Amino acid sequence: MYRLRLNRQHILIGIGTLSFVYILLSLSGYTTQSGLLSFLSLSGEGRCKRPTNGLISELVGGVPGFFVLENVWFRNETFYLHNPSHESVPTEKQLLTGKVNLVIEPEPIRYQPDHCFDKTSLFLNEGAEPGWNGLWHYYHFAAENILGGFAALSTTDSWKQSQSQSQSQSQSNELGWNTPEYPSRLLIPWEPGWKDVWGMNEMVIKALFGKNLVDAKKWSKLTGRGTEWIFFDKIILVDRWTAHRNHPESNQWNKMALPIFESKPKPSPSFFNEARRRMLIYQGIKDMEFSHLPPPPPPPPPPAHSHEFEYEDEREDAFEHQQGHGHGHGPGPGPEPGYPFHENDQINKIVYIDRQNTTRKLYDEDHESLMQVLKDFDKRPNVEILHVLLENLDGKNQIKAVADATVMIGIHGNGLTHEMWMPQESTLIEIFPVGAFLRDYQLVADVLGHNYVAIRNDTALSAEECIKLGAEQEAGKTHDGTQIPLDPDVVRQVLNTILDNQ
Repeated sequence: MYRLRLNRQHILIGIGTLSFVYILLSLSGYTTQSGLLSFLSLSGEGRCKRPTNGLISELVGGVPGFFVLENVWFRNETFYLHNPSHESVPTEKQLLTGKVNLVIEPEPIRYQPDHCFDKTSLFLNEGAEPGWNGLWHYYHFAAENILGGFAALSTTDSWKQSQSQSQSQSQSNELGWNTPEYPSRLLIPWEPGWKDVWGMNEMVIKALFGKNLVDAKKWSKLTGRGTEWIFFDKIILVDRWTAHRNHPESNQWNKMALPIFESKPKPSPSFFNEARRRMLIYQGIKDMEFSHLPPPPPPPPPPAHSHEFEYEDEREDAFEHQQGHGHGHGPGPGPEPGYPFHENDQINKIVYIDRQNTTRKLYDEDHESLMQVLKDFDKRPNVEILHVLLENLDGKNQIKAVADATVMIGIHGNGLTHEMWMPQESTLIEIFPVGAFLRDYQLVADVLGHNYVAIRNDTALSAEECIKLGAEQEAGKTHDGTQIPLDPDVVRQVLNTILDNQ
């Protein structure tokens, strides 16, 4: 009888305790089924580590097309922001295009999320708008969406503070690892066809984000019923057509990332240092800029039963199985040339990206003259010339070819996207057909702290002179098979000027 009475006492105490807990949960907004599950698993990956009830959504950085927001909800193809003042958060026109909607709630959002993305998420909304999108193309994917997203993050006060702390630690030679704020994951929720044919996009994701990718298939698993609530601690919302809709200069130059690259104050060129470091480490490349720092810690593996999905694809992995696939040229034999990577910064490495096997090429005689100019420079004791056909190299050796380049020179084309992995203060020389000019690679050079020269036959233009052209010039000439004339003496003069200033 004593044991029975004791058990009844325990039951009564338990009921009272649960009733008290339920009251507390009700006050905190945890009484839905998903809320109870979230409360019971606050420490689990994919579940909220803090109550979200009553959190205010805030705009913390960026420009339309590249806004950065904190405390954002998502449900059934709709983003929800809670802010009593509509004027302090973006409108739908400033934030989104396509099938995705925006609701701004003046009252607190009390639904406890089914899934939480902690820290910072880079969300590519491209593909939500029907019609053309650029995610299948290395330049549009990496140099616009990804680079633009990183630039947007660098406009936030939290990034600037973490950058300052990182610099202080480096200057004091403290041990440990401290880098500026960095996106924890990449989301490509709408467009399943984001892989370019040569595997460059996949290489970028693996190097910069590891397995922290949520693609369309995985996003559908999270949101497929349309009833699930998703919560983002911080989100970088990148939207191509929003950028074009809100910025006349984006349409003028046909460049979605122009507004964030030229925002005021302008992003510091160091905003991409950590991403570049991750790419070089991923490729097994040593860089003297980062040699005093320890390697970054590997990202923690997603826990069992995690909602942070691992990277997977039912199709053959184009990156793992690629052998020497360039980008924009076609497959090649994939040799392993073992290009030297210079620890001696007195060596000036000039990389020439050769497109003579494509329809966008120099006249044969002008190409021969250019090769003679480069051979003349190669005779100098402090100069190395690297003549590259990207179609003959795998991804690793393409990155290795440019990662320590002083100068990269080539005809306008997708291969010049590799300037993303060049050191700061390096130089890009871009060759155009006479009368043509596009700002694709000049914009990237400018935001990453590179020097830039455009050459149109016998005329060299600085970045400032190019911008004064006012708009994109005769872009069709870069696609119609027009052969390109080039005065080799102009190249010689430009290279002499660059090397004299080293």
